Amino acid sequence: MSAIIHLNPDNLQEIFSEYDWIHLNFWHHECGPCINHVNPVLEDLVTNYELPADTAIAKLNVREFDPLRQQFSVKYVPSWTIISDGNYLGLQDGWILSAKKLLAFFTYIKERKARLQKLGLPIIYQEYKISLD
Repeated sequence: MSAIIHLNPDNLQEIFSEYDWIHLNFWHHECGPCINHVNPVLEDLVTNYELPADTAIAKLNVREFDPLRQQFSVKYVPSWTIISDGNYLGLQDGWILSAKKLLAFFTYIKERKARLQKLGLPIIYQEYKISLD
């Protein structure tokens, strides 16, 4: 079983170097959807789904660490980004109604990266507007 990692300035570099894949949720304590919808989905994901050992599920409170929010151009919370091997692969705004759909989004990004690498193409950032509810 995995755990949700709460990122902060003190553990950021350690987490980024320890995991190959980081699925990062941007949130803040005054965001109703973050608390009422996203938190239960994340708990379901880390409790009921098997995640690879090189994968971290992380949260970052944008009120506590705004420079990272700005670095990733996050305009709304909740938002999701995926980081792999130091590369910022994508951003998805909004909440996700199930752990299964969240896992499908992560799988899509992972497969996309593998296809690009196989073709020798650069891995670039992309904003996703996928229906995740």
